[in-house]
Order: sequence, then structure tokens, then C-alpha cells
Amino acid sequence: MSPRVSIGIMIAATVATVAVFLFRINWIYGTAGLIVMAGTGFFAASIYLSDRDDRPSTALAASKLRAIGITMVGLGALFAALMVMI
Repeated sequence: MSPRVSIGIMIAATVATVAVFLFRINWIYGTAGLIVMAGTGFFAASIYLSDRDDRPSTALAASKLRAIGITMVGLGALFAALMVMI
């Protein structure tokens, strides 16, 4: 097993554990946590993609993934804040 696969398995197990923990507290926290974790995954994918090569199409795809990730992290935090206030 390559180091990249083993790190991916450890991250997936951590995400699943945190998601279960947050859903046991409240469904709002669980949903917001999943949105933020998905956004973090998009952001990490953009970093991985931008480090692969220097083609313009790859840079464009990486910037789109980075924008999606940052937007999802912000919307997840906003969702949690608004739902807790209600």
C-alpha cells in the first residue's frame, strides 16, 4: 500500500468518526461539519492538483476547485451559525 493511499484511509476514518460524533450531538452540527469537511476536501484536491504540473488547464481546474472549497467552508460555517441562532 502506498503512503498516499494509507493517508487517505486515515483521513477518511477520521472524517467518519468526527461526522458520527457531530451527528450524535445535533443534526445541525453534523450537517455543517460534513459541509465544511467536503469543502476542505475540495481545497486539498486543488492543492494536490496544482502541484502535479504547470499546464494552464490544470491551473484553471485547481483554481475552480479552490473556489468551490472555500465557498463550501464558508457556507457550512454560515449554516451552522444561522441554525444555532434559530
